[in-house]
Amino acid sequence: MTTGAHALPAGLRLGAYEIVSPLQSGGMAAVYLGRRSNTPNGAYVAIKVVHPKFADDPAFVAMFLDEARLSSRIHHRNVVRVEATGHENGLYYMVMEYLHGAPLQLFVRKLAEKKRALRHEVIVRIVASVAEGLHAAHEATDEEGRPLGIVHRDVTPQNVLVSYGGGVKLIDFGIAKAAGRVHQTAKGLLKGKVRYMAPEQAAGRTIDRRTDVYALGIVLWEMLTYRKAFSAKTDAELFRLVLAPKIVVPSRLNPSVPRELDGVAMTALAPAADERFQTALAFRNALYGAMPAAQRVDDAELAELLKTVLADQLASDAKMLPPSVVISSPRAVGVAGREDALTEVVPSLVPDDDEDERAPTPAPPPAAREPRATPGRGAPTAFGIGLAPPAPPSAAVGPAVAVAPTPSPSFAPPAMPLPTPVAAQAPMPALEPGIAPTRLSLPSVAQPPARPMAPAASFTPPNATQRPAIGARPPAFAAPATSAPTATTPPRSTGSRLLWGCAIAVGVVLTIALGTTIGWLVLHQATHAMTP
Repeated sequence: MTTGAHALPAGLRLGAYEIVSPLQSGGMAAVYLGRRSNTPNGAYVAIKVVHPKFADDPAFVAMFLDEARLSSRIHHRNVVRVEATGHENGLYYMVMEYLHGAPLQLFVRKLAEKKRALRHEVIVRIVASVAEGLHAAHEATDEEGRPLGIVHRDVTPQNVLVSYGGGVKLIDFGIAKAAGRVHQTAKGLLKGKVRYMAPEQAAGRTIDRRTDVYALGIVLWEMLTYRKAFSAKTDAELFRLVLAPKIVVPSRLNPSVPRELDGVAMTALAPAADERFQTALAFRNALYGAMPAAQRVDDAELAELLKTVLADQLASDAKMLPPSVVISSPRAVGVAGREDALTEVVPSLVPDDDEDERAPTPAPPPAAREPRATPGRGAPTAFGIGLAPPAPPSAAVGPAVAVAPTPSPSFAPPAMPLPTPVAAQAPMPALEPGIAPTRLSLPSVAQPPARPMAPAASFTPPNATQRPAIGARPPAFAAPATSAPTATTPPRSTGSRLLWGCAIAVGVVLTIALGTTIGWLVLHQATHAMTP
């Protein structure tokens, strides 16, 4: 039990109720033990009061009043009942039924400290009771009989209360989704504990009652396996695991879990909502069908076990609460027998020290909301429960836009054809106007005998079997055919080859840099000269 630094004084009246003593204080509200002011011997109630610093926040006040309105429409033994709400002395308050008990998380953790865990039939009894309360919330209607479409959105062990009378109740509809809510969740925020979110809730998609079925399935799985379904060092890593869950059957981690219970748990935990139980009532029926003995665990047995496990908590409460409120401690006789009947020894158990506070969590970027698991990717060894994170998204924020670079003319030279065999070369292109043939003069080289050529008017290019003479000019510039003395082509010297090699390089440079016909001509002549 915790109290705030500025607790309201005993005797303060809030409407028809008065404060008796503080019970618990959180960051945004405090809970007090109270009772009706005109019936001193009447039943006690719990009064939830908004801290004064939040009383002027319209959004928070709207959320608080929404919780009271929704909860008041749910009437079921497994849901905490809301009696009234009001505003007085600058304080907003909500009056609920008072239950002396403890959160399920504390109950399980205290058992783990003793290296004990609840037997399967007790686990099924608790989870089935929560499922009944959830179904009542999902079926709730407004004053005119219209469905409210309530989705709790935060079904966790912290929000399941086990009373010292043996009752199991679902609490805290503060962030529930429902039709007609005044306060709406801001876009880009996720409310609830990420570990218990269904994939569609973590991804920011549309949710419905099946989202709560999944969360309750996580509660069941963790109680059966004695460990967390998802563990990660960072929020981003946790989101990836929750968005693409890879959860193994409970019996793989706890061989004592029967196969029938395996099937029920994995149906509730189906990643696709259409493959889960479509209602919390169907989930409840499947649980009792898989383990009928769970229906024989009565409230009295559960109450005695809770008082045995939380005996220290009961002693602490007795010092702060009125004697008429405190539940008596369990009888010393038969304590060990009750623990043996409803719990089992698990030497490897480690208490869960998970935090109790809950804060709105930023939703993942749109591109990261629905990652796909990579086939064949192994599970992280640190988790040890067969979880495989999905493949990383292709873009961290928003769609990636690919822009092809535009080539610059100065860096895009024209494609150069490789020199073709001399026999297949086409006639040389004509010179540009204004360029005199004398500019093309090259060092004189001994010429082979020239073959007679037809006049220019009737000239036809040589075919592939006719090799033109080395060094001969194109027909357009050829002089009238004359006979020449027969001579043999002298062998190419090393210096001559080097000279013509330089000429080829000059031709290439001129062609690339200037794009002129001169470069082509130099390259053509040098190629001919280098041909043996």
